[in-house]
Amino acid sequence: AVVERLAGPGAGRPGIIFLFLSRGRTRAAAARRSAAARKLAAEALAHEGLSVGSWRDVPVRPEALGAEAAASRPTFAQAIVPRPDGLSADAFELRLVAARRRMEAAAREAGLEDFSVPSASCRTVVYKGLVAGGRLADLYPDLAAPLPVSYAAFHQRYATNTHPAWRLAQPFRLLAHNGEINTVRGNREQVRGRAADP
Repeated sequence: AVVERLAGPGAGRPGIIFLFLSRGRTRAAAARRSAAARKLAAEALAHEGLSVGSWRDVPVRPEALGAEAAASRPTFAQAIVPRPDGLSADAFELRLVAARRRMEAAAREAGLEDFSVPSASCRTVVYKGLVAGGRLADLYPDLAAPLPVSYAAFHQRYATNTHPAWRLAQPFRLLAHNGEINTVRGNREQVRGRAADP
């Protein structure tokens, strides 16, 4: 319902780009950094022949976060990107991926270290956060039940070798990632290798 309201009824499924933007230390600094990041995102989309139809400030409940996560919390925004006429879903998805990669490279060059793109797709929207798994829907009211979607995947990851940071939260753009594939494969191979042991 939110997407249809922003994209317009009958407009077809738009692309949705979820962004983490720096809040800055003061309101003025946050506004400047947010404007620079949104401009960067719009320029990357324009390079791929796309445009921002509208911006959405994603509603959040910061009280769901722990103290450290709340102190480093970014601003959450979604760019709603209309699909150009005559463009297939596959071609649209490729342009959104290319725009995401262009945004990330431009943000690195511009020194926007807190800029992150959890997802850019016309098929999925990724909500990620530096929050205990069971509290994700507490942080994002968008995820409150009932959730009117055809499917939803939930992934929770604990990293022991990095200091937690919003931009490092697992993007989970596909249904599996190498670490889990390798772990499952390794476990199966160990069992297979020991099958002949007495």
